[in-house]
Amino acid sequence: MIDAKEELINEFMGNLEGIASDLVACFGLKHRKEIANLSDSLFRWMDFRLRYIDPKPRTVYVSKKLNRLLPTTIDRPLRNLFHMFQEGYDVNRYQGKGLILHHDTSGKTRYNRTDLLWADWGIFHFHLTTKSIPKGRFFCEPSDWLLFAMVGEDFTACIDVRSHKEKNLFSNPDLIRIAVDSWPDMMDKFKMGRTIAAPETTLTAEEYGKLRKGGVMAPVCIGEDVYMGPGMGISTASTSSKVTDFMDNIVESTRVLAGLVCDPDGQFVRDAGQLGCNAPRFRLCVTPQGLAIYESTLDKAWVLPRRKDLPESNYLADLHDTLVPEWAVKQLKDIFESSLNDRSENVCGKGCPTTSLDTDG
Repeated sequence: MIDAKEELINEFMGNLEGIASDLVACFGLKHRKEIANLSDSLFRWMDFRLRYIDPKPRTVYVSKKLNRLLPTTIDRPLRNLFHMFQEGYDVNRYQGKGLILHHDTSGKTRYNRTDLLWADWGIFHFHLTTKSIPKGRFFCEPSDWLLFAMVGEDFTACIDVRSHKEKNLFSNPDLIRIAVDSWPDMMDKFKMGRTIAAPETTLTAEEYGKLRKGGVMAPVCIGEDVYMGPGMGISTASTSSKVTDFMDNIVESTRVLAGLVCDPDGQFVRDAGQLGCNAPRFRLCVTPQGLAIYESTLDKAWVLPRRKDLPESNYLADLHDTLVPEWAVKQLKDIFESSLNDRSENVCGKGCPTTSLDTDG
């Protein structure tokens, strides 16, 4: 017999998939579900979510290689992109269309399931263009010149600018070599050890590309040092190992949250009882304030905290910011407004009263 905790865990797991499905639809992500064991909406959503760069200010660092002379036509768009990173503007429209339109974790074509350069080496690419983005269109026009960069929580490490026409551009190990040469301290954590192999035995850009398409990741040898891919690598299904890791964390945090919610001495059951609901039925949902625990009889939601609102982050804030970041909630605005009288299973309208969750415990 399934106990109350396991029943709520099952409910929350179904809610996770439903929320992710709504988000996939809201952002228009390609998701054909051609491969059964790769068709979870949560997996598709997390691949997009981790590749979508949160708009916030970042310090821009420029590699030694990037200081070389570049075509004057890209000077302006390059400086513009630097400025956008520094000021915290949304730079995602300068990423490739694969972010939304071309890649699909559930697709039959292995090498189109994710951005393999990002998944393997943690490197993003941005189109450098002076053309304005037409109204109603998300992505900028494709450019012959691309900026390659690693993007962290508070920094952007700009590695190099290269022509889109360059052969095997996205699997060229020179990108990692430039990063190691420019920021050895940052790259040191990816060092696996040392090798006695001769330089000519290291893999070529073409060989790295073929291995990725086959779902195989390989380290990069630089001199006598061996580096793992900063992106955490690629699975045998040619998907991102980082996405899998984050999904595992989300599932575990949700299981812990379910135990907290069904605790008879906890805030949720206590609050519901004080409002006259002695047999509450809880589920996860998204409100205009973000991820929340919802009780349908009371039509009441308890909003999970965000990292910015806490002196120290905890698993609830990590779950909230990872699964439903603020930019995703803003995108769901139309759904909130249309669901005031006809709410979906996973989205609560503006009429739903919300309560901040106690986080002292």
